[in-house]
Amino acid sequence: MSAIRAIAYVRQSAAKPGEMEDTSLSFDVQEERIRRWCGERGWPVVEVVRDYDLSGEDPDRPGIQQLLAAAGRGDADTIVVYKMSRFSRDSHFQEEVYRKLRQRKVSVVSVTETGIDKSLNRMILGAVNQHYQEELRDWLLDVHESRARRGLHHGKAPLGYRAVREGQRTVRYRHDDDEAALVQRVYRLRASGMGVDRIADEVNRSGFRTAKGGLYDYVGIKYILTNPVYAGLRRRKGEIIGDMDQAHMPPIIDRLLWDQVQRTFRPGERQARKVERSSWLEGLVRHACGRSMWLTFRAGQPRFACPLRQKATTVSRVACPHAASSRIAAYALERAARMCLTADLSARFQTANEVIDARGRVLGEPSVISEREVLARQQEKVRYKMKKSEEFVYEGLRDNAWLRERTIEHLEELRQIDERIASLAAIPDAAAIAPYVDALNSIADAVPLMSDDALHGLLSAVGHLRIADGIAQVVYVAPYHLVIPNPARVRFAFRGNHRDAWTFELVS
Repeated sequence: MSAIRAIAYVRQSAAKPGEMEDTSLSFDVQEERIRRWCGERGWPVVEVVRDYDLSGEDPDRPGIQQLLAAAGRGDADTIVVYKMSRFSRDSHFQEEVYRKLRQRKVSVVSVTETGIDKSLNRMILGAVNQHYQEELRDWLLDVHESRARRGLHHGKAPLGYRAVREGQRTVRYRHDDDEAALVQRVYRLRASGMGVDRIADEVNRSGFRTAKGGLYDYVGIKYILTNPVYAGLRRRKGEIIGDMDQAHMPPIIDRLLWDQVQRTFRPGERQARKVERSSWLEGLVRHACGRSMWLTFRAGQPRFACPLRQKATTVSRVACPHAASSRIAAYALERAARMCLTADLSARFQTANEVIDARGRVLGEPSVISEREVLARQQEKVRYKMKKSEEFVYEGLRDNAWLRERTIEHLEELRQIDERIASLAAIPDAAAIAPYVDALNSIADAVPLMSDDALHGLLSAVGHLRIADGIAQVVYVAPYHLVIPNPARVRFAFRGNHRDAWTFELVS
C-alpha cells in the first residue's frame, strides 16, 4: 500500500510590524509541527501551501484555491493543518471547501484535533472558531476606537511613514524621507490646481511605484490627498475626531495646505476630465440657482453654462429661474474673477484683531449671535411664505405650475440662509485667525501677476465664484470669510459681437 501523500496548509492571519512572509515564526511553527506529525506516520509532505496575512473568513484566499486545484489534479490524498482555525473561521465556508475536497477524494486532517472526519465534531469546531472570530472582531473594534480617541494610528504605516518598534509593545511611526517628500509634492501639485490624473502621471514618471510595485492611478492619489493623518488629524468611521499624537505620528504637511487641498474636492461636482482644462475656473463657478456651472464649448469657444439652462431636467421638471445669465463666455468670467480677487486681497489687514473689528463693522451687529437671530427670523418668514403658497393652490387661487416656481425660489432662499448660518462661527481669537491673515497678505501683490494654474489653486482654497444677474462675486469659505467680510462685486456685460466688447465694472 502506497504512503498517503500530504499537503501542508499554513495560514497567518495578520503580520506583525516589520515581519515578512519569509520571517514569520507562525509559519515556521505550523510547518514544523505538521512535518513532524506526518513523519511519525510515514506520510510524505509533497507541498506546503501558505496564505500570508489573510483572514480565515476570506473565501478568496489563494491558498484555498491552490488546494482545490491540487486536489483536482490528484496531487495529494490529504490536507494537513495545524488547527482547523487555520483552515477556516467561517463554518459555512469550511463545510463548503471540505465538501469540494471530499468530492475529489481528498480528506482534511488536523494535527491538534481529532474526530474532524465526523460532521458533528467538525461543525462544532467550526462554530467555535467562528464565534471566536466574531468576539475578536468586536474586541478589535473597541481597541481601534480607543486608540483613535487617544490620537494613535492603528494598522500598517501609510505612505510617507515607517513603523519603528520601541520596547516590547510600543510602535511609533516616523517619516520615511523619500516617501514623505513624495506626499508633500503631491499636495503641492494639487494645491496649484493640477488634476488628480495628471498628478498620478507626474508621480509615475518620477519612478515611484505603489507598495505592490504598480503604477499610481486616480484612486491611489486621491486616497493620499484625503488621508487626514498627513496633517496630524485622526479620523474614525469617516469623521475627523481630533488631533493625532505627534509624538506617536508626526504630520507631514501643515493644516493650511490640508484645508486648501480638501476644498478642491467638492461633493456633487463632475469629476475633472483627463484632458487639459480650457479654463482655470473649471469646477469653481456657481450659478445664481445654486448649481455648479459646466464648462461647455460652442464654435470651439469655452463657455460656462448652467445644467438647467433653458430646459427642465428629468428630476425637477423646472427650468433654471435665471436663464438670462445661464451661459457666459469663460474669458469674461476669468477676467471678472481676477478683478474680484485683486480687489479683495488689496485691502490688507495688519493684524487679526483688525480683521475681527472689520467684520463687526460690516455686519452692523455687536456679535455673531445677533446675526444668527436675524437669519433665523428670515428662515421663519420664508417657511411661512411657502405654507401660504400651498394654501393658495388648495383654495384654487393658483395652479401647480405657479407653486413649483414659487417653491424653487423659496428653497433657494432657504439654501442661501443655511449656507450663511453654516459659515457663522464664534468669533475666533487672534491666534486662530492670524495664519490665514498672514497667508492672504503674503500673496496680495502677486495676484494680478499670477498664472492661470496659480489662480485656480488660490480660488479653490478660499471659495468659489458666484454669478447672479450679470454680477460676479467670490464667496469665501470659513475662515476666509472672516478675513474678507465685504467681498468685491464686478458687473460685466456684453455689448458687441467680439471678445473685446465685454465691459467690467467694480460695484460697491
